[in-house]
Amino acid sequence: MEVGGKGKRGGLLLEVPGRDSNFLQVLTCLELEESTEESDGICLDVLMQLQGLNLLRKEDIKKFDLLLHSSTTSGDYTTPPFFNRHRFEFLLDWDPQALTYQYNDGRSFLHSVLNNNSE
Repeated sequence: MEVGGKGKRGGLLLEVPGRDSNFLQVLTCLELEESTEESDGICLDVLMQLQGLNLLRKEDIKKFDLLLHSSTTSGDYTTPPFFNRHRFEFLLDWDPQALTYQYNDGRSFLHSVLNNNSE
């Protein structure tokens, strides 16, 4: 029996209660009580461990908009972007094409960030 259900990778793909995001998405934008830099490093370490265990996969970057999630804290797209630099660079190094992906609203990553920053 798989934790979280078949294909849920130990529950990482389950929606987080009270949020419209799964655990992978939350992990890419999570800001802990530590400073932003410390939070970024801690969460990056977790992402790297998940990658090593094949629980985080390259296709997840596109499928779950992880690069976009990493460009903001707490998934708040209504305020100017706050980049989680280490997580952002990790995801972009792994999948440079992520800058060109179309998101649910049809916009690219750059267009989404610039548009949200100007609103």
